Amino acid sequence: MRQIKNTLMIFIAAIFVMAGVLGNVVTKAEVVNPVTPIINYVGVDHSPLVVGDTETFTVTSSKFVGKVQYRAFLFDGKTWNELTSGYSVAVDAKTPYVLPETPAFKSGKYKLSIWVKREGTTGSNKKSYDTYYAEELNCVTKDNEIRVYANGAPKVETNGLAFKFNGIENIGGIKGPYLYKLHIYNPRTGVWTSASSEYTETPSYIFKEAGTYMVIVHANTVNSPTWRNYIAGKTTGAYEAFKTIMVTVNDSSVALEKPGIINAISDGTDITSKFTDKYFKSYVYSLIGKTSPSPILYSDVKNIKVLDVNSGQPRIELSGPYSYNISSLDGIQYFTALTGLSCSSNKLTMLDLSKNTALTELSCYNNKLTTLDLSNNTKLTLLDCANPLKTLDVSKNTALIKLTCSNSQLTTLDLSKNTALTKLNCDNNELTTLDLSKNIALTLVECGANKLTTLNVNNNIALTELNCGSNQLTTLDVSKDTALTLLNCNDNKLTTIDTNTALTELYCVSNKLTALDVSKNIALTLLDCRHNELTTLDISKNSALTKYLECSYNKLTTLVINPGLGILHCNNNQLETLDVSKYTGLFWLDCSNNKLTTLNTNTALTELRCKNNSLSTIDLSKNTALGFLECPNNKLTTLDVSKNTAITLLYCDNNSLKTLDLSKNTALINLNCNYNQLTSLLSIKDTWYTQWYRPQYTDSSHIATTESLGITIKN
Repeated sequence: MRQIKNTLMIFIAAIFVMAGVLGNVVTKAEVVNPVTPIINYVGVDHSPLVVGDTETFTVTSSKFVGKVQYRAFLFDGKTWNELTSGYSVAVDAKTPYVLPETPAFKSGKYKLSIWVKREGTTGSNKKSYDTYYAEELNCVTKDNEIRVYANGAPKVETNGLAFKFNGIENIGGIKGPYLYKLHIYNPRTGVWTSASSEYTETPSYIFKEAGTYMVIVHANTVNSPTWRNYIAGKTTGAYEAFKTIMVTVNDSSVALEKPGIINAISDGTDITSKFTDKYFKSYVYSLIGKTSPSPILYSDVKNIKVLDVNSGQPRIELSGPYSYNISSLDGIQYFTALTGLSCSSNKLTMLDLSKNTALTELSCYNNKLTTLDLSNNTKLTLLDCANPLKTLDVSKNTALIKLTCSNSQLTTLDLSKNTALTKLNCDNNELTTLDLSKNIALTLVECGANKLTTLNVNNNIALTELNCGSNQLTTLDVSKDTALTLLNCNDNKLTTIDTNTALTELYCVSNKLTALDVSKNIALTLLDCRHNELTTLDISKNSALTKYLECSYNKLTTLVINPGLGILHCNNNQLETLDVSKYTGLFWLDCSNNKLTTLNTNTALTELRCKNNSLSTIDLSKNTALGFLECPNNKLTTLDVSKNTAITLLYCDNNSLKTLDLSKNTALINLNCNYNQLTSLLSIKDTWYTQWYRPQYTDSSHIATTESLGITIKN
């Protein structure tokens, strides 16, 4: 093999180890003709094997030249269970083949049987194999006093051709410090190399030739009984645990991946058992055009770019059905080309996307995720992860353009590295601070329903929309945000607002504003400032404010509006007079719950609500377009609606009316005139809802008299 002078590629797969290293292992292989394939290497992820662990076995038949197929079974003491779905696809005998992962082990002894045959043959044995390999496994209970456990991920560094081992994550059991030795196995040649003769904290090795290698790490501690065997120079029984790493060396690149990296397995690897959720497995079968029990191969999924298993309407442009109930996406690690994933509205409690490094769009909202690690997904541009997350680290996701993490439980959110962000939604969290000083590309910020006491957006000059309602802000300055057109700062503790001239919509409901100057906001088309403490409001210079003015529930004694305004809510104030006769654009007016004694209306009104005032008269003779009139609880003694033939609803109860003529109001369908002093009510037959009054007359074409009311119904 040629000498390597350039670089090293390392893929940590944590799937291989030499046969016979587990406790109480018995192995057996048939001896046959040399031209027949013989399994000469079986590896597992780690030892000891502890209750609850799963294992992955890897096999080679490196002394045979050609392609072979494998079939594997596991005996639990009662039943033989097949790990594969029939024979595997054909693979090079010298290339490690990864068998499907086992179910979780229980305490006790197991037997593993692996069959091998030449490609496309029925095998030389009548049971349809050429040779077989048998191994006995012993699964033990966890005991921190007598064992070391090494089923965590290995920690590795690479530098050129150098490989350095830095330990095993979550290693435990017998008290450390933990020391390690490296053994290197080349499955194509069958050659073993001891990388180190002594145990050290960080052993290392320099590779010299290209190829695929298994690095077996022996772990021990000076506090273990087997340490004495090591000191005595014994070659067996001199370690407490082992971990296996697969290393691929080439001359073009260096890559260090987490355990289980998919690049290390062949296209024909059967990964069916990796899909532990039946709904997700069913979806994958339909996606690749297969049906169970056909095997799902790595080659079936490795090039798929988009997965949509969203149980609700997706927020990203992915297509697919929306009726899943998935609790696990195990198996997704094999979709290495995946760029778009929508898995929202399922029952996911964890989501491991560490192998999906090509991912650019992720929508996983409305699940049960409490943690989310996206440190490997550095290409993400869109993320919607609204879940009960308590922390969210997006420092590695520097390409993010749109982030939605609303409806979570975040107390902090660091966006200092996300300078490409244009849209942010972090509504409904528990944030007390939010630093946006580095996010100058932001155009939309939604940070409502948090616990923010301050918010500085002076650097965010690209902002066009800011929603910061339901916080604890006492001041807000958007004067430098010259592109801002929509501001929602409802439900805070604001006493002042420094606005900008570009605003078209301003919502400042439920604050503590005593004054609001919008004279320079000439672009304003909509203003909602209800539930404050305003005593005056002048919008006469806001000629563009034609949509909507909502200023109810203040303390207004004066109100000046502009002629073009269409909708006005000024109810629940302290107004004594209101003249809108010159405001020709006004078609909807609610001035209820004031102190009005006079009201001058305009001709364009279609809806008028003026209840709970002190009006004694109201002139509606020019309001021919009026369709809705609500004037209860005033001091009206007369009410002339003869010109208001378009009225469909009339509420005039709780006044002092003695007569009411509705004979011209043929469109009327809803009437309430209770609690007046009526002695005569004149109306067209059955043109209004008469249920409340029907008991007061017996003949719809004549006058019938009760104690105080006579009703005339005209045919």
